[in-house]
Amino acid sequence: MVKQEQTKFRTIQLTEGVLVSTSIEEFCIPALRAGFSGYPVNPRWSGVKFHAWKIGRQMREDLSKGILVVRTTDSMLVLAENEANQETTETPSTSQKSGLMFSTLFRRKKRELTPA
Repeated sequence: MVKQEQTKFRTIQLTEGVLVSTSIEEFCIPALRAGFSGYPVNPRWSGVKFHAWKIGRQMREDLSKGILVVRTTDSMLVLAENEANQETTETPSTSQKSGLMFSTLFRRKKRELTPA
């Protein structure tokens, strides 16, 4: 039987006042921060770090487009549509749901980018 790993989300600080819940591995977090901050890609990075950098860059672009917003209550980066829904109904495990939102968001974007 194949053992399934449970995805562990952790909250990291992207920049001053912006937090995100992610399942990205610990050694890729600096690349994620570099992408979010707008730094260029490092040519010595592995494919995994490049992917983390690209996710950080996508987060920054989505924040500027209004797809993502920084929640005022806890400075967490979340989807704008879910933040509008959360104002009416508040749940205790919001940080876990925001991590799931990011994984769903980027899977959806990846499918849109791949040719049919």
